[in-house]
Amino acid sequence: MIEQIASGKKNLIIETLPSDADDASVKVGDILVIGRGTRRWVKAVRRYGSLVIMVHNEDHRQIIPNLTRTQVLKRLQSHFSAEEQERGIVVYEIEQLLRLVPKKRK
Repeated sequence: MIEQIASGKKNLIIETLPSDADDASVKVGDILVIGRGTRRWVKAVRRYGSLVIMVHNEDHRQIIPNLTRTQVLKRLQSHFSAEEQERGIVVYEIEQLLRLVPKKRK
């Protein structure tokens, strides 16, 4: 997963809401550090009532590249317990940070 994020093939991260939270702890504009220094900013946060609805509304190729929509759904259903799924699904859309290069002084 980290390699797919670093290469830009994957830009959606799927999680379930924690049992003690009503909302996602990650917000738009936050910076995520994934793996060993892969940094991405959170462009959008979307909530869904189920994995089925989420998979049909998001680009499944950005969740798990090279799998069909049905395969992505089955993989996520096996990854998250029924209890986790009932709490709600959160999608973090991430983008690469732009590297700012300072102008050379004259």
